[in-house]
Amino acid sequence: IQLIKERDDLIVILHERDAEIESLKNVIGENHNEIEELHKHIRQLTSDNENMHSIIIQLEKERDSYIIIIRERDEEIENLKKAFSEKHTQIESLHQKIRDLTSNNEHMHTIIIQLEKERDGYIIVIRERDEEITHLKSLLDNAMPELEELKQRYHKLTIEYESLHKTHIQLIKERDDLIVILHERD
Repeated sequence: IQLIKERDDLIVILHERDAEIESLKNVIGENHNEIEELHKHIRQLTSDNENMHSIIIQLEKERDSYIIIIRERDEEIENLKKAFSEKHTQIESLHQKIRDLTSNNEHMHTIIIQLEKERDGYIIVIRERDEEITHLKSLLDNAMPELEELKQRYHKLTIEYESLHKTHIQLIKERDDLIVILHERD
């Protein structure tokens, strides 16, 4: 009767350990999937940021080329104004050329302003993405110790389970031996 009670107690403990092991397996599986999603999201954000950096560099090159063109045009306007005062016969054609160049420069100024606004928008997005990447990396760093602790508990419970299972098998064998002995005595 003592052995039967011990065996029953061990069976209850084994069932509890089985349930705890299954629970830990589920938690580990969920955490692993979340971590993989975070890694994937970080890689995507990093790639997006690199693309935006390339776009900003290209926009800055375009802006610089427009600035050079504007400077050249400003210089040309000044030269035309000088020629206007020197050559009264060409006044009307020079006025028209000045108006065209001025209009073109204004258009280029507008384009530069738009490019700078676009660049500033990309810079804001990059900053936000950098903050999000930092946050996600922090979440990932915080999740790793908990996952490691769960793995260690799982390993410990597996060892305990195997030990209890061996004891259970031994008790069943001893019980069966005692039953045989009791039958032989009867």
